[in-house]
Amino acid sequence: MKNKITPLFLLATLLSLYLTSCKNTPEKPVKTETNTVFKVETDNKDIINFSEKESKTLDSFKSRLRPDEQLELKTIYNDTVTFLSYDDNYDYWYFLAKKNKDTVQIMYYDIPINELVKGDTISIKWELKILQEAGDEDITYLKPYLVSFNKISSSISDNNSIKILWRDTVYDEELKTDINTIVLNKEYQKNITQPERVALGYVATFVGNECEWDSGSPDESRSNLECKLLTYLDLGYQCSDKHLGFLNQWFSKDSVSIEKLKRCTTIPNGATMQSTFDEILLETNTQNQIITITYKVKVINVRENEVSTYTKKNQFNYGLNSIRLIRSE
Repeated sequence: MKNKITPLFLLATLLSLYLTSCKNTPEKPVKTETNTVFKVETDNKDIINFSEKESKTLDSFKSRLRPDEQLELKTIYNDTVTFLSYDDNYDYWYFLAKKNKDTVQIMYYDIPINELVKGDTISIKWELKILQEAGDEDITYLKPYLVSFNKISSSISDNNSIKILWRDTVYDEELKTDINTIVLNKEYQKNITQPERVALGYVATFVGNECEWDSGSPDESRSNLECKLLTYLDLGYQCSDKHLGFLNQWFSKDSVSIEKLKRCTTIPNGATMQSTFDEILLETNTQNQIITITYKVKVINVRENEVSTYTKKNQFNYGLNSIRLIRSE
């Protein structure tokens, strides 16, 4: 009986010693990552994640706006994108744009993005910025940030005529009487595209639009004639370098129009023979890149006391940075 108990007692003793040894063995320490990670929203992996430690040495980054380039902070980039939508309901405002086949989220603030509609083509200036999440500075985003934009073409107004100019009788405070004067569409002016500005500027070159000498009289070169429609289009004085230089650049592939622009004349209100607009209608077909301008003109011969009118239609075909007059009737 004594011999049977001894092995059991030894076995129990050994088991007790083993358990005590396991309990007293210290745990292996777990390595923790202390670096803060710059996070990107899961639905917009526009920038490759990197750590705070890495950010002190890296000098270039990636963006889906330019996926094949190494980008740098504090650098302005220029790209052309298609506007999709915007959201200004959060701490950081953003809009979505399409570049090639990628949809990109671009941050902005206090820029009139809300004037755009889906499908508008815009030229943007942007830079990469480090943004901190409101209320939690440990969460940081590296995002494209809008500096400025220009609308190149609009997705709307296909086959819809817009009245750009008309005449109305208004009371003139200075003259203390009613006068018939040109009225311009101020709402359209906010959304005018560059090709439309070119086409209207071309038409305005050859028809009077309430032109007056700045300062009341012509200078030696007759280069200070201020015209209402050209001012509206921000093209400077009639036949000035700003006016003709802008048009010549866009019509550089249209030799006929270039020759016609050389015949630009400065005719102010009150001239013996003058013309003026009664109405301008503009229609843009963005699918075919065609701008049609229909305008009514009144011609006044003061010497003969004669007034005549005619209606004309010009059609322009435009591209990214060029335009042609393709039909005039």
